[in-house]
Amino acid sequence: MAETERLRRTQKARVKMQIRSYREYDEAAVVDLWREVFPDARPWNHPETDIRRKLTVQPELFYVALLDGEPVGTAMAGYDGHRGWVYLVAVRPPYRRIGIGTALMRRVEEALDDEADTKRLQPPLIGMRCLLASSILGAPAGSNPVFRAYGRGVALRSLEVVEAYVEAARRPFPECFLEAERLGAKLEARIPWYDPVSREVAGSLPRFWLEEQRIVARLGGTRVALAALRYKAAHGRLPARLQDLVPDFIDSVPLDPFDGKPLRYRKADDGFVVYAVGENGADDGGQTELVKDKRLDVGFRVRWPRKAP
Repeated sequence: MAETERLRRTQKARVKMQIRSYREYDEAAVVDLWREVFPDARPWNHPETDIRRKLTVQPELFYVALLDGEPVGTAMAGYDGHRGWVYLVAVRPPYRRIGIGTALMRRVEEALDDEADTKRLQPPLIGMRCLLASSILGAPAGSNPVFRAYGRGVALRSLEVVEAYVEAARRPFPECFLEAERLGAKLEARIPWYDPVSREVAGSLPRFWLEEQRIVARLGGTRVALAALRYKAAHGRLPARLQDLVPDFIDSVPLDPFDGKPLRYRKADDGFVVYAVGENGADDGGQTELVKDKRLDVGFRVRWPRKAP
């Protein structure tokens, strides 16, 4: 009888469930849900305070699952510039094991994937290109001819640098990153010594791209790590390899933005790590913590809670 009821609720959830971002009028129902699901929460962790804080940073990544219009599950997610995270994943007890938690986690993974979309590289570069073009066309006619010619040359060389990176940004992932790596030294070598402005532009853009590579690697690692945890919940063990997550938990293994190969994965007694090789191009075994002020690999590490002595 219990199994029949679970199957009935599963079917209902598939038909009726809706997942959307939190809205202000959800507060009372969400607070009540959390107090039911987390009865042992620390007394100083006030649900209302958690909600207000989340609404100031990426509020669109605060998800609520509804059945017949009533909140029955939640998940908070975000990206802080270093790695993705998720917490307060909660489902009301009567509605568990019918796919609501899985659906919430899938939505979180999709959101993190959207954050890593390399198409967002294009707008700031195109904006910089427009600014340089306007500086060329708008040079004051009455200015000193020598300085006008020098300024025009600086702007043209800087524009050439930016245009090359715009074209790189239009390439598919991860080719866009690999092409940007090839551009750096090549473009800087073509700029004369008496043009420090263009040299600075040519030197700053590779740093911009490197940070984007790190962001994409961390978000990809986070998304895959969440899928691995869902795999563990379903099978009672971690996957032997990332390909085991396909297609039930992820559509495909994300590619490493540093070398274009699939992300790496390493299990350990205290957890596991999903990672990219990092800017040195070498697989350092998932070394994502600082070593002499450097992170050799870039990714997401999961550590199991320590057992009480």
